[in-house]
Amino acid sequence: MAQSSVANIKVEPMIVYWDGKDLGFTDGDLSLSTEKTMTDVTAHQRGTQLLDGIITGTNVELTVTLKETSAAQVEDMVLAGTSKQVALAEVTEVTCVDDLAGSLDAKYFTLNSAKDVVKYYVWANVDASSVDPAPIGLTGIEYAVTSGDAASVVAASMGAAVAAEADFGTSIIGAVVTITNAVIGGTTDSVDVNSGFTICVTQDGTIAAAGLGTDQQFLNISAFSKLLRLHPVVLDDSDESRDVSCPLAYPLLNSITYSGENPETMEISFKILPKESAGGGVQLIKFGEGK
Repeated sequence: MAQSSVANIKVEPMIVYWDGKDLGFTDGDLSLSTEKTMTDVTAHQRGTQLLDGIITGTNVELTVTLKETSAAQVEDMVLAGTSKQVALAEVTEVTCVDDLAGSLDAKYFTLNSAKDVVKYYVWANVDASSVDPAPIGLTGIEYAVTSGDAASVVAASMGAAVAAEADFGTSIIGAVVTITNAVIGGTTDSVDVNSGFTICVTQDGTIAAAGLGTDQQFLNISAFSKLLRLHPVVLDDSDESRDVSCPLAYPLLNSITYSGENPETMEISFKILPKESAGGGVQLIKFGEGK
């Protein structure tokens, strides 16, 4: 008969790694749960008497509450099953019109740098005699027009003037000027005030952000699953004798708790999938090195 030993009684906090990354400080206990689902085997001749059971599935799940919620850590957990907004610069397409006997005199449209740091107005000085419209709170970008200029000539002049500002780059094809903000980020869309130009934002400026989305809907979570490893704090990292590892783990963001009194926390549940290529019949979870 085995003898009892207090050495077998452990208080053993774990470091949690997912995809090789230390997820940082945790809050509370780690809860690792397993469940075998079975179908009872009965026979008509024996009524409801249980004769046997057939194992139909083995499910493993780990729930952990993370106490470190830096932007990078939140992104690591969220991106496994959701979306990332790509950082983009605002792109605006301006289609110019002909000047008809000075019709563009002091006419303008608005244009803003990334994040609206500087708000501009782009105005036409026809025959060097136009009066600056000087709308309040805006910075002027002046371009020269000669009375009767064709739309393509107007575009060339306007595009060069806008490109001279460090906040923008331009490309010109015929009467169309494509203006690209020099810095990524959202901005207020350009608006025509009275020039008669056609203005279209072809790409909204955005900042990079992780968040919930639907781009992975109906996809297999195995494609986004990585190695989950629990390692005792008291052991050297190279000592895997008491490690708990799951080769394919998919993180689900259950909740983020915001508080004015306690540290912000993030609860993650890992869905464990079988890795069919794992040897020795241990496809779901491994306790210790070499088991």
